[in-house]
Amino acid sequence: MLWLRNSLSRSSGTRRAAIRGLFVLVLASAGLTAVAEQPEQEAKEGYAVIVSPDVEVDGMTFDELHQIFTLEKQFWGAGRRVKLLLSERDLEPGSFLLARIYRSDYAGLRRLILGKLYQGEIEQPPMVAANGSTVAYVSHGSGVIAVVPAKELDRKEIKVISIDGKLPGADGYPLAR
Repeated sequence: MLWLRNSLSRSSGTRRAAIRGLFVLVLASAGLTAVAEQPEQEAKEGYAVIVSPDVEVDGMTFDELHQIFTLEKQFWGAGRRVKLLLSERDLEPGSFLLARIYRSDYAGLRRLILGKLYQGEIEQPPMVAANGSTVAYVSHGSGVIAVVPAKELDRKEIKVISIDGKLPGADGYPLAR
């Protein structure tokens, strides 16, 4: 509560951010999610594919990325399992993944995951990260892959892989909005 009181005594922009953060925290503790506000510039920058530092992949094709996210490809090589980290469906990265990579809605994604679990094709469902925790989890994890807004990478040291030979911001990058 001290954090909240100190935050509320600052500027109105900081106050709104503190209240929004508290709101998301309350919703998350109740098992609910909130739609995050997304700046216009973030949508223009697109999304980056990030992997844990121990993953020995520097790039892949969009088809390979699709195979990983649809759980068709489950190993990095040499028996190292891919750990897929998804974003909550109501957040912008989750919506982007559904539209661009899965080409499905949330119900279709659930059917895909449940079908793979039922058939024994996967041992556990993909992990889901809360808003803002994806980069930290990937940077400290092992074998993890995720898609995040490219804007989140400005201040972070994280391994970004190229898709079809291009990185976020390049002309023709397949994960641009």
